[in-house]
Amino acid sequence: MKNFMLFATAFLLLSQPALAGHPYGDDEQQHSKVMEDIPLMEGMEETVPEMDANNPGQMKEPNQTSATITGNEQMVKSYYNEQLLRKGWQPLNAQNPNVYVNDKGETLRVDADMADGKTVVKLNRTPAQAKPQVVAPAPAPKKKQFGESSQYHEEQQ
Repeated sequence: MKNFMLFATAFLLLSQPALAGHPYGDDEQQHSKVMEDIPLMEGMEETVPEMDANNPGQMKEPNQTSATITGNEQMVKSYYNEQLLRKGWQPLNAQNPNVYVNDKGETLRVDADMADGKTVVKLNRTPAQAKPQVVAPAPAPKKKQFGESSQYHEEQQ
């Protein structure tokens, strides 16, 4: 029993700094101020979000942010691929390697482009849709019969 108590006390004392960190883990890692669960690379400077003039205290685009860093696009893309996979995001598909989806159904697009010697990273989150919209298929066009003219076919529709 004494050993168990010593072990439990040691565990709690050693784990306390880790538990007191950032709410999304990686307490040493910088996170976006707009999307708090999305990490920023060391040295990245996030653009100050534009505030909504009609709703004081709220951001105009709460699901979009951008940041700049000295470095190349490939370095940024590799960083986000690694970090987002660790946080449970998965690439949408091979045709969209810069779009990730999480278990909530949200998507996150990570675009990186060079401008003036720096890489500009744009992050755009799309919330999950409550219910997919079901679209009724359009009626099939009426086929022309042998010998019918195009004018006759248009008049019948």
